Amino acid sequence: MLRELREPGTFTGMQEAHFVQARQEVEDLIYLNESCAIEEETVEGRV
Repeated sequence: MLRELREPGTFTGMQEAHFVQARQEVEDLIYLNESCAIEEETVEGRV
């Protein structure tokens, strides 16, 4: 898997549904939604 990711930069060993599930699990583990909400509430508006 790592070799395939390094050499061509893609990975064909998983179906898209599995990628989506894995990504969601990682986002949940790192509390990505909560972090984004805090950032949105605390970062000054852009001009």
